[in-house]
Amino acid sequence: MSVSSVLDLLHSAISKQQIVEGINLSGLDLRQVDLTGLTAQKLLAIGTRLDYALLTETQLIEADFTEANLDGSHLASNTARLRRLRNVKPP
Repeated sequence: MSVSSVLDLLHSAISKQQIVEGINLSGLDLRQVDLTGLTAQKLLAIGTRLDYALLTETQLIEADFTEANLDGSHLASNTARLRRLRNVKPP
C-alpha cells in the first residue's frame, strides 16, 4: 500500500457501519485488520473512524502503514483537524 493510499484511507470519511460490516475501504479489507499495538495507536491518534474497527477484533499488517512515517506533529495537527471536521470524540 502506497503512502498516498494510506493517507487517502486515513482522511476518508468512514462510517461506523462500514467498518463493523467489514466493507472494503481503499482496497483494505477490515475483516483482515488487526488494530493492536503501535498500528492501532497511530490510527487512533490521527483521529480517524478506524478506531471502530476494534469492534471487529480483526487483523492489520503493520507494514501497510509504516511507510507513512507519521511524526508527532503530523499526528497532532491531523487529530485536531479531523476531529473538528467529523465531530469525532476521543475514546
